[in-house]
Parts: sequence; structure tokens; C-alpha cells
Amino acid sequence: MRHHGRFLNSKKLDAVMISFPRATVIMENPYSTKPIKPWLWKHLIYLPWFQIQYSHVNWFERDLRQRIKMEQEKLLKLSEISPYLLS
Repeated sequence: MRHHGRFLNSKKLDAVMISFPRATVIMENPYSTKPIKPWLWKHLIYLPWFQIQYSHVNWFERDLRQRIKMEQEKLLKLSEISPYLLS
């Protein structure tokens, strides 16, 4: 995606649920002031194909912004290396 992300441009989104054929994940807005409620988590874990390990949430790490920043840095480093891998 060649933009800075949907969450940076919207104050209204607290989280997004994405459902793939064999995975359902939650992407929590790191800038939201409203965390996902505990009662909702109780229902999410019973969804078919729910994959907490692929979700981006503040529930476990408590520092989602830092995790996203680290992953962004990894992607930037890979983009610097990739032209050498292709030749």
C-alpha cells in the first residue's frame, strides 16, 4: 500500500477485522484511545480460523506502535536488499 495507512488518516477506526479463507485477524489501531473490550475478546477467540498470532493488537504487547515501527524498519531494510537478490 503506497499510503501511510488507514489508521493514520482516521480517528474513527479503533480496529479492523479481516477475514481470509483460512484466517481471521484483528488489526487494532495503535493510535486509538479505546482498546478492544474483554467481552469482545471472549467472542473473537471462538471465531472459525481466528489467528491471534497474526493479529496486531495491544492486548499482549501493550506497545503496538513499537511493534509496527520495528516491522516497518524490517520492510525498509528488505527493500534495500531486494534489488541485489533479483540480479
